[in-house]
Amino acid sequence: MIISAIFDSQGRHRGYCKITRDITATHAAAEALRDSEHRMRLATGAAGVAVWEWNLQDNTIRWDELMFQIYGVDKTASRQVTYRDWIQRIMPEDLPGVELRMQHLVQDNFPTHHQFRILRADNDELRYVQSDEVAVRDRSGNLSRVIGINIDITRQKLSELQISRALNEKDAMLREIHHRVKNNLQVITSILQLQSAYLTDEKILDVFQECQWRIKVMALIHEKLYRSEGVAQINFKDYLESMVGLLISAQVKGSLPIQAEYNVEPLGLDMDTAIPVGLITNELISNCLKYAFNGRSQGRIGLSLLLRQDSQIELVVRDDGVGLPAGFNPDTTSSLGIRLVKMLCRQLRASLEYQNHEGAEFRITFKCNHLDKSL
Repeated sequence: MIISAIFDSQGRHRGYCKITRDITATHAAAEALRDSEHRMRLATGAAGVAVWEWNLQDNTIRWDELMFQIYGVDKTASRQVTYRDWIQRIMPEDLPGVELRMQHLVQDNFPTHHQFRILRADNDELRYVQSDEVAVRDRSGNLSRVIGINIDITRQKLSELQISRALNEKDAMLREIHHRVKNNLQVITSILQLQSAYLTDEKILDVFQECQWRIKVMALIHEKLYRSEGVAQINFKDYLESMVGLLISAQVKGSLPIQAEYNVEPLGLDMDTAIPVGLITNELISNCLKYAFNGRSQGRIGLSLLLRQDSQIELVVRDDGVGLPAGFNPDTTSSLGIRLVKMLCRQLRASLEYQNHEGAEFRITFKCNHLDKSL
């Protein structure tokens, strides 16, 4: 209500003029706005989100209560907080990156999201801060202010650093274990090699050599894990091709050319799967080299390791040699290699299939509980 007195030309009071306007809606809107702002302050405070606003016209910054707490600045200080007050608390190593992001925000109007470290003003305590900012422009498109939030993520960052250190220590320990296991297996291989020098029986000598190769198969797995980026899983494509190449070069006698054909997916297998699969492959390839190409001028070995649609892994070893002997039965054979293959298949809960057509083919299907398809 606005009331004004009315006077005539001689200055004598003649009455009043009253203007009344209903401001119920305006008052309700103001109350709603104040209530909304109050709820927003409660919500951001409960979430640990500090809000700030940078006025580019006078270069002043408005902080809420939590911003003062995070930066350790006395809220009762009479001087207005400025942009320089803010950036001087940021660690010098992090400051160039922060200023570059703010420059992109001002010039390109891109919202920013970054993390940096600060030193509190009251006790120089190091804190980690996550910051998000957006630019606000007026109706003419001119940048007028920047609004942002800060979150103190110190506890989270310290936990991450602690976990990272623990993982690095564990990784180093596992690598050392793989290295030592590989060395110990090589020592056993050397002992067998020395012992075999005193043997004259060809059959016993072959047994010693087969044992050496089985140990080398396991040692090669530990060697690959020791040198790999991750020590939990082995790149089985690289491992199989290395192992088969070594077997062919070591066991083929004379000038018999053996061609190896690979169709191996780069799958990551864990230790519990890699070792039995490696030993199975060693036995099957060794049998090919010993028996498949008798009386032949050349030979071809095929090796595939593929992930099927049902998430099963299929290992296939085939050759174009003389084929399996008549009446071959893996359940009754006296071959130690085939008996080992069956034992290892039971360990993997794998199925074993074979066929005798234009050479021998063995197909082993199994499931890996910890399979990495990203190698």
